[in-house]
Amino acid sequence: PNPAKDHLNVFSVFQTYKTEILGLDGKVLISASQDDTRLDVSSLQNGVYIIKLESENNKYYEKFIKN
Repeated sequence: PNPAKDHLNVFSVFQTYKTEILGLDGKVLISASQDDTRLDVSSLQNGVYIIKLESENNKYYEKFIKN
């Protein structure tokens, strides 16, 4: 997993329509539009989270650590 402190930079090889930060329980904690490439995660407590990138035909999930 990739560590993040206050911001998470998001880059994708496909056009992303929606980006979400999820808790390990699947609950959406942060939601962003396709134009956001830098997400503010400073409000999250330290721990492990999942980032979900969604395009027209694909969904991609990756864990990251907030510290």
